[in-house]
Amino acid sequence: MNGGRKEDRRRNARYPLLVQATYLIRRTLTRSACQVVDMSSSGLLVVSPGNRPPLGCYMDLALEWPAPLDGVVPLQFLARARVVRHTGTGFRSEEHTSE
Repeated sequence: MNGGRKEDRRRNARYPLLVQATYLIRRTLTRSACQVVDMSSSGLLVVSPGNRPPLGCYMDLALEWPAPLDGVVPLQFLARARVVRHTGTGFRSEEHTSE
């Protein structure tokens, strides 16, 4: 027994992150601003102030990376992902490819 807390059975460690991002739903070409609040090797947890994208849809995510190259050049992390779960304020995506 673990004192009434749910056991964390995730396969991949999650890392807290708070960065601005945008997503583009590939089927409808709908674009929206969002924030990424955590990242793992398999996906992202995204907070979206507007409508959540439909479950199962494929999207391109562009994250404004917090550390510029050589302290000067802004970087973006690009990911192709699929929405696998809705949360109260956003969604969890499963990453397919990233750059």
